[in-house]
Amino acid sequence: AYQFSPVFDELRLKELYMDNYDQVNLMFDIFLKNTPNSFAQIENQWETGDWMSLNDSVHKIKPTFTMVGLNYVSNMAKQLEDQSQQTLKGSSMKESFKRFKAAVLESLHLVASEKKKLEEFQFINP
Repeated sequence: AYQFSPVFDELRLKELYMDNYDQVNLMFDIFLKNTPNSFAQIENQWETGDWMSLNDSVHKIKPTFTMVGLNYVSNMAKQLEDQSQQTLKGSSMKESFKRFKAAVLESLHLVASEKKKLEEFQFINP
């Protein structure tokens, strides 16, 4: 069986896809295709202070990280979502956004790298 890198929640991925690596690869593809645009929208909402739209967009993007085994990024999204609902948007929300942004950008690299390793594994073990 394929061993996912430690940053990925292997139990969650097994639970979701039951070692169907084609399905995992498909989710990785969808993630890599959709996340940059979704996050660009979130970034725009952040910059314009459109908190209601930001809240909705963060809520929508949250499960995509779980679907690729990056639960910790989903948790960051949840924190940002909670903070965006508060009346006072303080420096803690700014910090959360910076952390979330860094995690999203990192997740794109992690998923792309893991996808490549998984495809090599599948090629060697058809």
